[in-house]
Amino acid sequence: MAMGSAFSAVGADYTAVAVNPAGVAFYRKGDATIGLKLQHTATEATLQSPTGINAPYGKDRNKLAIEALGLVGVIEPRNFNWSTLNVSIQMHRIADFSQGVHYVGTGTGSITDRFLERSPDPGGQGLAGIHPDDLDPFEAGLAFEAGALYDLGSDPDKYIYHTDLLDHPGFQLEREQRLKLNHGLHEISFNVGGLYREWLALGAGIQVPVGSFSSRAEYFEREDVAGALAPFRSLRFDSELTTHVAGVGIKAGLIVRPLPFLRLGASLQSPYALVLRDKYS
Repeated sequence: MAMGSAFSAVGADYTAVAVNPAGVAFYRKGDATIGLKLQHTATEATLQSPTGINAPYGKDRNKLAIEALGLVGVIEPRNFNWSTLNVSIQMHRIADFSQGVHYVGTGTGSITDRFLERSPDPGGQGLAGIHPDDLDPFEAGLAFEAGALYDLGSDPDKYIYHTDLLDHPGFQLEREQRLKLNHGLHEISFNVGGLYREWLALGAGIQVPVGSFSSRAEYFEREDVAGALAPFRSLRFDSELTTHVAGVGIKAGLIVRPLPFLRLGASLQSPYALVLRDKYS
């Protein structure tokens, strides 16, 4: 039977407690839960080209992962008006970033065009560029240090940047990229709930989202015909980003049982307060 969002008013269920912490009040005995997921991911990537001759590249991945863990403890209250007073600790995955993409093909344009676009001096005229020390340290600055971007100007106080491929308009390059994404985001929750006279359940909890995201990209460019783009032969640009996430949020809810066959539930969750730390190389 389908229940949709009404499931949060059922209580005494791991998934219901994750939505409405008042549901933990309906447990009559301790409980432990583990959830597993077998995931199959298929991706297909094609490098777009005016000629339209690039073949698609597919990548399949199978993964068995723990999606949820839960533990409920039952405390017998001393006040006879309260039927239960329970606590729970839960963990469930709220995001999975795992993915892989790979493509190979030929096309026009180059990543050096992007490096060049990041070099002009906003206050200058014509093709004047900024000082090499002021270039973007993650892309254009690295390209300058590696020789993919260089200065053609004869004036030591004026910089005119150039790339090997500017001398070959309409060129075709073989391009390849491997992109791998990993890790995920989990929510750890600590909940407490009680059942008052068998008709009103109250609950509250603290949610702690924790996790990380990582991205590693390997990008290659090669001449399609040997010597056709001299002096250019090949280029490789690698990048890696890791982000760590931690935060906190609160959640409260209630479930009312005015009749034995009827339950009404409501819950309120605050926005997460998050801290993100990035490391890029």
